[in-house]
Amino acid sequence: MSTPEFAIFQNSRTKQSGVWNGKRWAFPPEKDFEFLRTLSTLIRTDPDPAGLVKAIEIENNKPTNWDVEPGFFIPPEELDGLE
Repeated sequence: MSTPEFAIFQNSRTKQSGVWNGKRWAFPPEKDFEFLRTLSTLIRTDPDPAGLVKAIEIENNKPTNWDVEPGFFIPPEELDGLE
């Protein structure tokens, strides 16, 4: 029997989740339970679940483009005096 590359387990009663990445388990916080439930449903119902997981991996491994990503931004003219 081979080891899976990816797996999710969830306990609805305790709101505990676990995600297997092929090498180790990660245990996300309870606040992420519903997100993981949605992800599990998408994977279970997608006609190409391996392709969906690969797309998520590719998206997560993209370098951040700080010029267009939302987040904290200080305009250059306001940087004077912050050193």
